[in-house]
Amino acid sequence: MRIVSTKLALKADFEKDDFYAILSSWFQENKIYTAVGELFMLAEDKDNAKVEAQFSAVETFTVEREGVKYLLFKVTHEYYQQKWTTEVIYRINGNKKDVIIHINCSGDITRFENVPVTRLGIIRSFVNSGKLESSVFPVAEKPLYLTSDKVEWLARVINGNYECELPLIFVSKIFNTAGYQINVDVVAQRLAGMAYVLAEKGDDFVEELRNKTSGRNPYNGHIRVYYKGGASKEYYERAGRGNSIDNDIIKNIMEYVTAQADKEDITWDAFYNERVAVHMKENNEMLDEALNENGSLAEQLSEAKEKIRRLIKENSGLNAQKDALKKALCNATERRLIEQADIPEFFDGEQYDLIVSALKKVLASYGEDSRAYELLNGILANNEMIGNGGHMEEIVKKVLSSGENPTERDFAALKEVGFEVVSDNNHYKLVYKGNAKYTFSLFKTASDRQRGGKNNVSDILKRLSVYR
Repeated sequence: MRIVSTKLALKADFEKDDFYAILSSWFQENKIYTAVGELFMLAEDKDNAKVEAQFSAVETFTVEREGVKYLLFKVTHEYYQQKWTTEVIYRINGNKKDVIIHINCSGDITRFENVPVTRLGIIRSFVNSGKLESSVFPVAEKPLYLTSDKVEWLARVINGNYECELPLIFVSKIFNTAGYQINVDVVAQRLAGMAYVLAEKGDDFVEELRNKTSGRNPYNGHIRVYYKGGASKEYYERAGRGNSIDNDIIKNIMEYVTAQADKEDITWDAFYNERVAVHMKENNEMLDEALNENGSLAEQLSEAKEKIRRLIKENSGLNAQKDALKKALCNATERRLIEQADIPEFFDGEQYDLIVSALKKVLASYGEDSRAYELLNGILANNEMIGNGGHMEEIVKKVLSSGENPTERDFAALKEVGFEVVSDNNHYKLVYKGNAKYTFSLFKTASDRQRGGKNNVSDILKRLSVYR
């Protein structure tokens, strides 16, 4: 499912090194992708790379179509029953340069009502890079405020003359207060790179705007969103009804910018499928040529064996390179926590996930109108779980919940996520990550299995999970 897409104009002096510098900054700030990001940044050829680490994978390639050059980047992350995909496509068309960003999620998407702030971090990284082309306003993750030099321009916008690519959200101030109907800071952050948020500081320009727009200007808490070409939509809600306006505006803006970005069909899949088709055509032509040149079946088989030998050798070289990169990554230092316990982690980010999980439980103990709730909710919004331990939990549930005797395939799955399986006379022993402290017994008899399937799952996850 497409969550959001946006297109951002880049400055004329933007170069490929700037592209990778922004990705590197994003990797460092985003704990979910730190491991795969460091591995990718070590790659010798970043333009054509494929690396994997900690349930994440990065892949890149380049292509040229009708004189326009594209550098395509994609990172995927397996998170519980979700698969998140972020595509970043750098396009160079002469002196015109831009970047198209797509964020997708497949699988179970019922876990969130709004797009997690962490997943939008890639857009904010470009916004905060200082490399975006500005129009009337700079693209920013903070709200802009109306000043005297922008009143004439805003009046033209209100009168139907808005031509910027990104929508404009104009937020009027509630009379005799310092407040707005929405949280302008939160909306500006969530819609960074997707819309401008322009707010009134005071009532200084209300009358001037009224005169210049024949009374069409939003005022006293009204909000209007302006789109390229003159279309607009007004929002207003009386105080005391929560933040539904915020959510409505964010949702509608995301739908709009996604539709605009998708019009051109500049996506990873579109180019990848085109690339595969070209390679298939080339391979078929090479095969036809080989068959025509070789006079006998024996010669054709000999040539095929030689190609296989060369491919095996090439693959061995790539694996050696990958092992070297992983070794280099393991030697890099990383501290996810302010003060990390000196206990080996069962998976990367285990201690970090434990703290985030614990904070989510604590959040429910505070009232929503308290300062503690506000601060803790803000911290959690910017610190999404990494989720590397989720795969183990899914396998345990899938294999053991039914109470049926595990098959060889089931045992292979358990071993893949860290369990050592030992068979005794009437039961199996599961030892997690070689730590005898975490040993679990599975009975082989039918009656015990049927009674204990879900109990086994509960016991294992109660002792191993940091998410419960």
